[in-house]
Amino acid sequence: MKCFANHANVWRTLSTDPDAWAVVVEADFVPVVNFGTLSAPLPFVDDDSVGFAWLYSAGSILYGFCEFGFPHGHGNTTVAYLLKGKVAAQLLEFFDRHVLANTDGRYSGWETQLGIFLRRERGVLNYIPTYQLGEHGGIPQAEHAKNGVRSWHQADILCARLAFAPLYARGSAIRYRAYRLRSWLRGWLRLATGKFFDPRYINSNTSRGRLYMVWFSMSRLLRLTGRSPRLAQPKQSEAV
Repeated sequence: MKCFANHANVWRTLSTDPDAWAVVVEADFVPVVNFGTLSAPLPFVDDDSVGFAWLYSAGSILYGFCEFGFPHGHGNTTVAYLLKGKVAAQLLEFFDRHVLANTDGRYSGWETQLGIFLRRERGVLNYIPTYQLGEHGGIPQAEHAKNGVRSWHQADILCARLAFAPLYARGSAIRYRAYRLRSWLRGWLRLATGKFFDPRYINSNTSRGRLYMVWFSMSRLLRLTGRSPRLAQPKQSEAV
C-alpha cells in the first residue's frame, strides 16, 4: 500500500496536464540498452481509449490489436509503464476507491486490478509490449511470498540486452542466465496453457483474427515478429 501511495503521488502530479505523457518506473526496474530511444508500444493518437501502456509486464494477456497494429489486453506489475495525464486522473479515482475499501492497509493485488479498472470502467486499452523494454531487477519480494504470490517476476522476452546487471543476479553471470532462461520458459508455459492468449477471449473490436494472434503469440518468443513503429511524438510532462 505504501508503493500504491507513491504511484498515486505521481498520478496526482501528472493529472494537472491531461495531454502530458510520463514514463513511470520503480526503483528496481532495469531497462534495456537505449531505453530512451525506443518506440512506445501504443499509438500516439487522440482517442479516449489510448493513454496507458505497460513497458514491462510479468503476466501479459493478449486480447486484441488496435487499428494501427498495436497489441493490447491485460498487464500487471507497475515496475514500468507509460500513461497520459487524463488517465492519471482516472487512476486517482481508482486509488481513492481502493483505499476506502482497505482502511487497515493490508496486502493487496491492486497492480492487477488497475488495468481491469481502466479497461472495464473507463474504456482505456491496456497496451502491452511485443518485447519487454526492461524487467524487474530486484531480489524476490518476501511480502509477495507471505501472501501466496509468486515472489519472482522477470520478463519473458526482452527487446534488447539489459543496460546493467540486475540485483537478482548478485554478480553472477550464471545466475543471471538461469533467471532469464526460467522466465523465457515460463513464457512458453503460459502460451501453452492459454494464459497469454486464449482464442475464446478476444476483444470484439480487434483488427486481427485468431490465427494471426496465435502466430504473434508464438513468434514473439522466437523473435520473429517486428515492433510497431511510433506514429507521433508525444507531449512530454515537465512535472514528473
